[in-house]
Amino acid sequence: MFLTGHIASALLASRRWALDPRIVIAATLFPDVVDKSAKHLLHVVPFGRLPAHTLLVLALTAGIVFLVDRHYGRHGRWLAAWLAGYVAHLVLDFSDIVPLLWPFRPYGMPEHPLGSMGQHTAAIRASMIIELILVVAAVIVEIRRRRRLALPSVSTEPRY
Repeated sequence: MFLTGHIASALLASRRWALDPRIVIAATLFPDVVDKSAKHLLHVVPFGRLPAHTLLVLALTAGIVFLVDRHYGRHGRWLAAWLAGYVAHLVLDFSDIVPLLWPFRPYGMPEHPLGSMGQHTAAIRASMIIELILVVAAVIVEIRRRRRLALPSVSTEPRY
């Protein structure tokens, strides 16, 4: 999945469950920021989906967010937002290898980020269609939300 699809999924999740969109967006971008930086900037991993595309890092970051959430008395709202964004990211990346159980289970990592192009062409097309649907849905939801907010409030008091 590409950046726009991840952001669109974060906005949809934040609107659907009334979560802080900043935290949902941060969580949905976190795995790629960490993993792409580790591969392309630091050159410490051979694959652009390690280590943050794993359940281990999801659990560790959720634990940290839980402690911060509890400290600031947010009653689980920040944790819910973090989990919604992070899980949405992992689900949307399933058109390719997602090493969820790493380091407990070995994964064959492709040399090329997309593996064999012929093998992944259908998955790439499906991912792009899903992303387009998510972006269109997020735009529609946001337009409707802004229209609702722009409507004048209806007073329950009688007019004289």
